[in-house]
This record gives sequence, structure tokens and C-alpha cells, in this order.
Amino acid sequence: MISINDLEFINRGTELALLKNYLLRERGAMPAAIIIRSPPGVGKSRLTDQLSLSSGVADLAFCIVDPEIQGNTGSARLHDGFFIQRCAERLDSMAASADVPWATLKKFLKSRKLKTAREKKRSDLIDELPSPRSVYKIALDYASRLFSFGNFSSEKLLSSDSSDAVRICEEYAESILESYSIALVIREAQYCDHRSLRALVRWTESVHRLDLLIEYTSHNCEFEHGHQKLLYPLTALGRYFYVLDLVRLDAGHLEHLIRMNVRSDFAIEAKTYMSWNGNLRSLIEMQFQVLVGHKIASPQQVGEVLCDLTKTLETHIASLSPLLRIILATCSAHVESIAGSVLVDTVVSISPATSPLLLERALSELIETHRFIIVRDGTYRIHNETVADALHGVAEIQPLLAAAEKALREYYSKLVFDSKFEGIGMAAAVRQFFRLCARTKDVVGLFRATEALSKEIAGAQDPCLYVEVISSAVIADSNLYAESNDGLLRWAALLAYDVGNFVQTDKLLSRVLSPDAMSLAMHACALSETGGHDQALQIAEELRQRATQDDTRLVADLLEGLIAGCRGDQEHARFRLLTAINNPSYANSPLLGYAYRFFESIEGYAGCIDYLNRSIAWFGKFGLQRSKALSQAATAVLTARMGKIAEARLMIGEAAQILEAKPSSRHLLLNNMAAVDLLSDEPEPDTCKQLLGEALRYVRDDFSEVTILSNLSLAHWVANEFEQAQDCVEKILQILGDHDFADQEIYWPLCFNAALVIKDAGFPARAQELLKLPSERVQLPKMNQEYWAFRYGENVLLENQYCFLASRPYHPLYLSTWLIESDGLSLLKQEPLQ
Repeated sequence: MISINDLEFINRGTELALLKNYLLRERGAMPAAIIIRSPPGVGKSRLTDQLSLSSGVADLAFCIVDPEIQGNTGSARLHDGFFIQRCAERLDSMAASADVPWATLKKFLKSRKLKTAREKKRSDLIDELPSPRSVYKIALDYASRLFSFGNFSSEKLLSSDSSDAVRICEEYAESILESYSIALVIREAQYCDHRSLRALVRWTESVHRLDLLIEYTSHNCEFEHGHQKLLYPLTALGRYFYVLDLVRLDAGHLEHLIRMNVRSDFAIEAKTYMSWNGNLRSLIEMQFQVLVGHKIASPQQVGEVLCDLTKTLETHIASLSPLLRIILATCSAHVESIAGSVLVDTVVSISPATSPLLLERALSELIETHRFIIVRDGTYRIHNETVADALHGVAEIQPLLAAAEKALREYYSKLVFDSKFEGIGMAAAVRQFFRLCARTKDVVGLFRATEALSKEIAGAQDPCLYVEVISSAVIADSNLYAESNDGLLRWAALLAYDVGNFVQTDKLLSRVLSPDAMSLAMHACALSETGGHDQALQIAEELRQRATQDDTRLVADLLEGLIAGCRGDQEHARFRLLTAINNPSYANSPLLGYAYRFFESIEGYAGCIDYLNRSIAWFGKFGLQRSKALSQAATAVLTARMGKIAEARLMIGEAAQILEAKPSSRHLLLNNMAAVDLLSDEPEPDTCKQLLGEALRYVRDDFSEVTILSNLSLAHWVANEFEQAQDCVEKILQILGDHDFADQEIYWPLCFNAALVIKDAGFPARAQELLKLPSERVQLPKMNQEYWAFRYGENVLLENQYCFLASRPYHPLYLSTWLIESDGLSLLKQEPLQ
């Protein structure tokens, strides 16, 4: 039986010529980025396959990356970095089996083994010493890093969702793309995670030997909003960027294909053609009907297949044998492609009478005859999104799908809880187990997983994946989770809070039926970050009224002071924070450190340093290491603004020992390290560019991104790289046109830095326009007003505290946190409320 790739390649000459034209341009001049967009089944992959066979570029290697997911993933998304790992996996596979010059991932790991060992977090040594067991674990971890086994084997790095795994896979892929001419084809990009899409965009900007072709399925020829924002920088490639909206074959070519593959005397009617959505899977279905003896004798029969492919597929699937339907249901229940061994075990657990020979024949039939499944490198998946959609509409599949989900859950439960995270695919097993517990409404399993796997999940590149699983499960059936509801929601909310996803934190905690002091305080902090100040104040008052201990009353005071500062009511904020500091009832509370830190929101650059230093000492006294480090990271930049560069570097270095182990804080740390260097007398632009480029890999919100991009533009400016600096400015302006943060005062430093860059890039008139932009949007900041009036030429006088900072031609930005961290909130965990 034919597949879409077996169909004659016709009616795509124009599109193929366009793609070849991009590939045949002057090599190394600029990278090309082409997005091929269409509804499913129109022929995107067929086009890129043909391009790879006939490109005419001798030194260009095609790397076709298929994410191997099960078509329609429903509400289950892929973890951040998933597509990066698939790129690394494909490049590694080509190195192992094809005639290409680059190294395998295993050889790459060997070449960087010392670097991998040095990347062992120093905080791990602090956390785990001095027990004999922890000493053994640390020694084993170093050995695995040096000799590439265990967590640092190539197989584990390609499947794990840890931040280390994603980062190393990204470095491997990037090292190859920088060294060889490669056309990178990304399929099913509509499912691409944001971390990977950022990497793809960055590669097109920096790797001039790369051609990027993205296949994007869209029913309405539009991008998903998050993808639209991330893809926008590609427009800077000018004539080397193109969005090709692929349209259906014309009537004559469709008729030709039907004649060649279904019925030789067929003549298509205009009405039939107009009702066809362009999906070439229709021809496969017609060819299958002919193959099994169903005569297609009339245009009406052809029209039924062309006009309603989903119904045709549903009928086809319903006619399959029970064993074939079990296999399809098992593949569908597994979001990522399913290993052959897992598929066999699951099918046999559902249908114990199935022999190995019978299963082998059934798989072969689904692959070769029905074309419903694809197998690659020993893993199986549903052929495409069209088949996956049809599966969910077949009544006979639904009970089998439930049985498959239950069987897969039991399989992964044994793997996760019996193997102690030593298997190659353990991270994938954890992801699948969470999803399957939620789908099968296994309350006990889900709660057990949250208790047993918290540490491993917290170290993942994308903990919010697990947050969304819990959230969707509880929201879908809150009655089922009634007894465990609050515990699951609090667990997921804490994960979301730790990675700065405050919108999700708010949504989760709003559903908690019996909130304790910790969840109420966390909810109020999250609301303060999302602009829900009134509701946050109501929660603070509830905490104050129901408190049974001083720590809870202190948190209520802290929240009131913090929100007053965020609203610009500096006098009330100062009064509330000073009252808390001078209250003898709070004198021995570890949480008092936040009262000192929150002065950052109401005092000028110099005025808040003393308070921040007190917060550092206070957190250190009570062992709140992460809170201490975050205070140090902010204080270091403010100290550098006073001209004390050596002291600032020492402080940021100490903070790094704690924050480098936290993926959620890494962008903040790297940005502030660069900001300190930019304030020195002789900044090192290459070091700053490296730090800030790494920071962009971890960023998740618009505010952090514009902050980092602004500093990156300054690093390029210092290096006299005006074109690259201008590119950063253009990205900032694009984000400002559609951003998700409430703080408008950031326009003042952003536009000041942008104007400097644009002026020296040769556009003085546009620089003047940028300097006018802040005053059109927002008043001068209440804090440091004199400084900004000086910077924008509105006065010539300046206090001594600003002199060093004003002596710099630019204004490096820093990131900080104005909330109570989870290590502080945990002190309220056991406190009952009245």
C-alpha cells in the first residue's frame, strides 16, 4: 500500500524552486529561515523530503527532526527543551550511521568531561555532606560526569528533562551547527516547546552556516500566539526569511493522482474538488479500499472520502480486529513515541492471550497495510495528526484507550518506584506516570508521586509540566480528588511559585478549600506579582485576623508594606516595614529579613543598600540560603553602581554558589553578574555576551527578557558591534508592543540604553524618538527621580550617590525578587489558623 511519500511528486515545482533558491544563495552570507505552514496532510513533509533529495547543494547535509509524538497530544504538552533534545538525537543518529563528519554525542561528552565535572553544583556539596551515603553519591556523580554513564550517559541525556540534560544537548547541537553546513528541518513545530523555539531562533541569528526549515501545521494558517512572539525576530533576516503557506493541489493534479493510484478512468467534479480540504491521506484511504476489494465506481464514492476523511478513517478503524485496535489505543495513550518493549508489555497485559508472533504480524499490518503507525529506531507512534484525531471519535477505541492508560500507568509505576531513578528512560517514565495518573484519575498514585518525586521534579528543566498535569486533573474532576484536593493543589502551586509562574500559582491556590497560613501567604505574594493588589491585601488581612503565631502576623505586615511599595505609596510602605522591624514580637523571626529586603521597593539606589545588607545577614543567621543569595544578587549590582566593583563581584560570586543550582533563578544570576561587569572601568564584553546569552536560555517572562536584552545590547555596544546591538533593541521594542508585565517605569532605562545604541548605529533621529517614548507612557519614576531627570537632560544637578552610575554612558539593568521565597514560606507550613 502507498504512503504519502510514495505519491508522485507533482504540482509543487514552484514551491520546490523557491526553497532551492534559498539554499543555493551565497553560502555563509546569512542563514535562511523558512516556515512551511498548512493544514494537516497537505504535503509539507513530502516537499522537504523532495528538497533533501534534489537540493543541488553538494556540501549541505539535511538533518530532518521528527519529534516522534503521537499526533494529537490533547492537553498534555511537551517539556521545555524536548525539541532541542530531538535535534541532538537526530544529529547523533546521523553521526553514528551516516557518512557525516561530525562527532557522536558520546564523543562530544568525552571531549567536555572536565567541564561537565566542573559544572557539579557547589551547593550540592553543602546540601549533602557529611553522611557516608551522601559522600558516595557525590563521588558517583563526579564519576558519571567524567566517564559519561548513569545520568550523564548519552542515552539518559537525550531522554531526561533535567536542566543539565537539556543544556548539554543544546551545546552539542549548537557545536555541530556552527561547524558544518546543515539544513535543519523541524517537523510538527506546532507542538514545539518555547525553550526549543527560542534556541532555533537564536541559531538562525548566530549560525551563518545553518538553513532552518520549519513545518508548522495550522488549520487557519496562523501561528499560536506564544509561537508568533518567539518567531518574530526571524523577520530581521529580511529576504532570507519566508513563510510559505502551502495550498492544496489543484484539481487537475488531484485527478491525476487518483487515476494513478485508485481508478484510471476517474474524472473529478468541481463540487467534489471544492469540498476537499487538501489532505493527501484521502488518497491512501481510497487506495486501501481498492486493496481490500471495495470497488470505487462513482465520483460520489470518491467525494465521500475527500469530503469527510475523518468519518472514513473512523469507519476504517472500527473495522479493525480487536488486537489492532488495542495497539492503536496503546500508542495513542502514550504522548511521546512508545518503545517497542513498553508497547509489547502493555498489549500483553491487556490481552494476555496475544503471542509474540501474533503481535509482530499485527504491528506489521498496522505499519504496512493500514499506514496507521510509524516505527523508527525501535519506537512506535501514530502516523499523523489526522489519524490521531480520528481515533478519538471511534466508540470501540474508548474502552481500549482507558485500559491502555491503566496498563501503562502500572508499568511506569513499577519502573519509577522500584528502579530508584537509575534507568535510562526514567525521566520519561516520571512524565508519563504523572500524565497517566491524571488521565486515569488515580488519586493515590498521583499523591504518592508528589510525595516521592518532588526532589527529582524540582530539578527538571520544566517543572511547570507537572504543575499543569495536577491542575488539569483537579479542575476536570474536583469531586474525585476531594480528600487529596488541597494537598495536590498546594504541591503544584509551590512548584509554579518557585519557577515564577504566578498566574498558575493564583489559579491553583484559588481552588484550595481549606488554605493554611503558607498557602494564603503564597497566594498573596503571587497576586502582588500579577497586579492583583486588592485581593492580596484582603488575604493579608485574613492572615492577620486568623493568625495564631507571630510569624503569620509578620507576613501580613510584610504583604501590606510590599503592596504599598508596588503601588507607589512609599510613605505607607516605609511606615509598615519600619513598624515590623521595631516590633519586639518579631525580633527573633527569620522572616524579618524580608522586611529589610522590601525597602528596595521604596528607597533609592543608595538608600536601600544598607537594608539589603541587613537582609543578607538576617537570612544567613537563620539559614535561609536561597533568600540570602537572592538578596546578594540584587545588592551586588547596587553596590557596583556606587563604584565598589570588587565588593560587588565578591558578593555575586557568593550568591552564585546557591543560585546556580536553581534553574528558575539562573537567568537572574547571570544577568546580574553581567550587570556588575558592565559597571566596571574595563568591562569584558565577550564575558558579558556569554553570560547574557546563557541567561536568555532560561528566561520565561517578558520583563526578564527585555532586561537581559538591554544589557546584551550594551555588551555588543562596548564591543563596537553596533549591528548586533541594534538587533537586541529591535527585539526589545517588539516585546514592548505586546508584553505581559505591569511595571511601566522600566521604559526609562530601556529607552535610554536603546537610544545610545541606535544613535551610534547611525540613526540619531530615531534615537531622539526613543528618548521621547517613556514620557509618553509613564511619569518619571518616584524613586531616583533626580537621576532620571539628569539622564534625560531635564536638569544638570545630581546628588553624589548617583555620580558613579551617571559617569557610565549607559545604565545596566538588574533583576531582583520582591516576594517571600518558598524557604521563608515553609516556616508557616505547620501553623494552624483560627
